[in-house]
Amino acid sequence: MEERKEYMVEQATQLFMQFGLRGVTMEDLAREMGVSKKTLYVHFTDKNSLVEAVVESFLNQHKAAAETLFSAHPNPIDQLWGIAGAIQTQLQQVKPSLYLELRRHFPSAYRLFEAYRHQSIRKQVVQNLSAGIEQGWYRTNLNPEIVSMIFIQLMPMKMDPSIFPADRFDFQTLHREMLMYHLHGICSLQ
Repeated sequence: MEERKEYMVEQATQLFMQFGLRGVTMEDLAREMGVSKKTLYVHFTDKNSLVEAVVESFLNQHKAAAETLFSAHPNPIDQLWGIAGAIQTQLQQVKPSLYLELRRHFPSAYRLFEAYRHQSIRKQVVQNLSAGIEQGWYRTNLNPEIVSMIFIQLMPMKMDPSIFPADRFDFQTLHREMLMYHLHGICSLQ
């Protein structure tokens, strides 16, 4: 039963990334999964619970990838580049409007994302900054708590079309520029 639910989450993830959250109905999902709507509702009480499961799965994958990357690369700058590359790869598969749809129409799933961003990602950034300061890669006068908060605020900003309209700003370029902005602000002369 759990395997079937995981399969449904994987299929829903693909459809949501391709067509957006609101662009896919439960009927569409059931048809694409080759199951009845009744079967879908056995595993998920409503679309909100399915979206929550998709977000949880995405965040668990991101956390596992980040942990692997951080343990494989002791150099804090390599860690940042690795995480940035992983994020860029993930976000290339996502419709730009997905983040806004999540925020506007699926508040419980959005809260999961925000909690992850403010807890897990912020903790990873603090660890990275602290290690970088200790190893001499980053400026010694940084306050990791403050800089980590600034860094995590860059994420929703780059996904906000009112700040960076997609017709004027290529997401890959925007992502790279924000990372370079961050690195220039924290790196030492080393």
